[in-house]
Amino acid sequence: MGAVRPSAPAASSFPLLQRWRGALSRVSLLAREITLALVLKLLLLGLIWWAFFSEPAARHMQLDPDRVQQQLLQSTSTTDAPHAKR
Repeated sequence: MGAVRPSAPAASSFPLLQRWRGALSRVSLLAREITLALVLKLLLLGLIWWAFFSEPAARHMQLDPDRVQQQLLQSTSTTDAPHAKR
C-alpha cells in the first residue's frame, strides 16, 4: 500500500485567501497583466539599482561631504562667466 497523503486544508480555513481570490476574479485580465508587468519592472529596477548603484565602485574614491557642498553651493559672479560675442 502507498503512503497516505494528508489532505490539503480546505479553502474555507483561509478566509483571506478566499477574499483575494474573489477580488482577483473580478479584475479584468488586462488589469492583472498590467499589474504583473509593473511589479516585475519595479523588481528589475530595484535589482539593477542594487547591483550597480547601491554603493561606490571604489571605496577610496569617496569625497568629503563638506567639500562637495562647498563646490555645489559656490556662487559664481557674472563677471567671471564668459559672455558670447554678438
